[in-house]
Amino acid sequence: MIGGVYNSSDIKMDLYKLGVSGQHRGMESCGISVSNGGDFLILGGYGLVSNVFKEKIGDVDFKADRGTVHDRYSTTGSSCKNNVQPFKVGIYSLGHNGNLVNTEELREKYGKKYKLESTTDSEIIACILDDSESIVEGIERVYKECIGSYNLAILNNRGELAFFRDPWAVHPLFRGRKDNTVYVASEDNCIHALGVYDTKEFKPGELLVISDKGEESIIIGNEKQRRCFFEPIYFMSHGSTHKKEVVMNIRKKCGRKLAEKYPVDADIIVPVLDSGMQYAKGYHEETNIPMEHALTKNHYVGRTYMSPEGKDEETPKSLQMSRIEKVKLKNTPIPKIIKGKKIIVMEDSIVRSNTVRGIVEILYEAGAKEVHFRVASPPIDYPCFTGLDHAERRKLISAGCRNRSIEEIGKYVAEQTGAASVGYLGIEDMKEVLNDENDHCFACIDGKYHFDIPDTEFFRNALSL
Repeated sequence: MIGGVYNSSDIKMDLYKLGVSGQHRGMESCGISVSNGGDFLILGGYGLVSNVFKEKIGDVDFKADRGTVHDRYSTTGSSCKNNVQPFKVGIYSLGHNGNLVNTEELREKYGKKYKLESTTDSEIIACILDDSESIVEGIERVYKECIGSYNLAILNNRGELAFFRDPWAVHPLFRGRKDNTVYVASEDNCIHALGVYDTKEFKPGELLVISDKGEESIIIGNEKQRRCFFEPIYFMSHGSTHKKEVVMNIRKKCGRKLAEKYPVDADIIVPVLDSGMQYAKGYHEETNIPMEHALTKNHYVGRTYMSPEGKDEETPKSLQMSRIEKVKLKNTPIPKIIKGKKIIVMEDSIVRSNTVRGIVEILYEAGAKEVHFRVASPPIDYPCFTGLDHAERRKLISAGCRNRSIEEIGKYVAEQTGAASVGYLGIEDMKEVLNDENDHCFACIDGKYHFDIPDTEFFRNALSL
């Protein structure tokens, strides 16, 4: 999550609130950058916003009324302190939501001038900005040189604050205003959490620069929109907005459509909290099958899909858990509700299948008679290179099924996970639900990327089965 505030009477509290409200988008680390006495100050750390602010930021006295905040969910680089954002390069600090695919080329080019201290693509964008005469020129160069996706929150030592949404509009970005204070965040619901309700979405390619001279908004780039369909399906808060529709309503539509396509004789509907809740409500509305909270959620485990398995350099090895172990710790079954029941489990997606395997196992152990999965997302068959952490095709369970009909993929995944059945929405169903005007990215489903894939060992390995 990226965010920021301009002309705040309490910058520390405003950045803290934005960080907490956007915590669902990134739980590994967080940081802030504030304009402070003619320069800027960056503070951050590994862990949740509440912990980092308490340990690193709480007692710091800021002479500031503007700043940025970043919650990290790593999709490139390892999960370590050197990759905490915002990054400082020269006169700029930068927070980045997205992924670049030509990172190796850019590291070779800018590594000759700058000492790169991280293993992420985000630091390179800060180098491009610092190597430019102005923010506008820097963003124009980012657009020309960087391939991928890149929503940005920028602050420099001149006190200029800027936000940019890439021309493909892959990930969301919103701004709001209350009196003379400007708020920016990846989702409008994050801004609403601060009591600010006058919000609007950034246009594709829109750069907003705010300084003591005023505000300037310009459009850089003219590209076909490629909104990430996974944003409203999984990432976004159910109270946020996608294409002017509340996310919870989109999810309920998915649930109703799943009920139409895959009816099953069941006793109860069980959502996998939290995103599965709205899908379950939609399925319930269509079938009148009772919805039961038969799984209690441990909110301290975090989102298991975003867990940095294999990349966590900060947690002692003896305390690191696999995703399946985290799934089981996160979801505790209630046997008195489950025992002897035929259960429909509502889930947003199946990526690697860790959640499904863990849930199936604990439900049967708790006495379930049958466990059927109904899944809002179509089968994910390809890596994402624009901001989601499913970057190796061989780890995606549906890619292992050679028969490509959606029914056959469902049967294959059920066999592999132990579920009685698995039913997916198809890509045409998803387009209907999202009111798609050929403006969404479904590359992780159909392999149609909006850029040429570099012919490097990394990408060949990522696409290999």
